Amino acid sequence: MWVATPLSYDQQIEPPRLLVFTWIRGGEDEPTESTVRFDLDESDGATTVRVTHSGLVTETLRARNNAWPLILSLLQDYVQQHARAAL
Repeated sequence: MWVATPLSYDQQIEPPRLLVFTWIRGGEDEPTESTVRFDLDESDGATTVRVTHSGLVTETLRARNNAWPLILSLLQDYVQQHARAAL
């Protein structure tokens, strides 16, 4: 089992448009440290979310950290569901 832990160092927060944090994927022989950046841009009532996951220097690391499309899809479903409930 692996544990991914976002840490508070090297982080940048600029509400409501930017979140940057260090991500450590533990549970392996050598935990891997990388950076995750969320850029949010609101226009005409819709928000575009761009995720950049940097520091994945090998193909193995990229393959082990490739769930962002699924995570963003789940986030979109969550936001849309709560937006409908708020109406």
